[in-house]
Amino acid sequence: MSLQIQPVSTFQLYRLLLKEYYTQEVPLRLVDVTSHFFPFTAPFWERVIGCFKGKQFELLTLETLKEEKWAQLNQTIQQVKEMFGLEDEILIAKDLSAKIHSYAITGNIIIVNEKTAFSFTQESQAFAIAHELSHYSHGHLNKRTYLNLVWIVIDLSFLSLAHYRSRLYLVAFVLAEIGIFHLDQAVSRMHEKEADLTAIENLGANHGAKEFFFLNLAFDALHFLEANKIQFPRQPNIEKSISTLFKIGIALESVTPVKLALSHPTHVERLQYCCIEE
Repeated sequence: MSLQIQPVSTFQLYRLLLKEYYTQEVPLRLVDVTSHFFPFTAPFWERVIGCFKGKQFELLTLETLKEEKWAQLNQTIQQVKEMFGLEDEILIAKDLSAKIHSYAITGNIIIVNEKTAFSFTQESQAFAIAHELSHYSHGHLNKRTYLNLVWIVIDLSFLSLAHYRSRLYLVAFVLAEIGIFHLDQAVSRMHEKEADLTAIENLGANHGAKEFFFLNLAFDALHFLEANKIQFPRQPNIEKSISTLFKIGIALESVTPVKLALSHPTHVERLQYCCIEE
């Protein structure tokens, strides 16, 4: 298969990452902080977000939980909870935002992208659940809330100096915001790595992690082919098809610039620090 993967312009990708961060993440800082310190405001913010962005997820009903695939997932969650020694109730919800890759966690709710989450093997699914529960057990969400509070204080400090209206102030403000962006992304990558390693430690094996990251490389390759309207040629067997998709996924990550601006380590990096041979 002859496939040329053109590297994305560093400036173009950096601009897209900044745009996504300041349009998606930053507006939710105030929501995150006020909901944490003043829980009674949470329903109000949920309605506001629902008006602008629509419903983000939907908790599963008891009837849905009885379906085979959801019952199996719930059983996996309970097994992983026991490994972590967690006694808190963990709920399951369907993703409605179409922005979650497979699994995510908010509070004690694991949000599932139904289209991709059930494409994994039982071992890789267990790793994904363990990864999300690692975020929960380490209190990463609370730590991000306190970090958001720091960013808000810095932003308000700069806004209080806006009356100077000097070029120097503008330059300082832009540099500070870019600095905040990189620090925030660095903390996110650190949390992801910690969750990966904690999940492997609690599961006692890295086979699930290996399958999970390799399958995500394949998914990334499929998304790339679909987005660029490239037809995947017929392969002699399924093993050859999967091998080709892995190679495309690895090639895509190898030409991705500004890795320090990403919120997650690349799949190849995660394979490496989890001590997994490619």
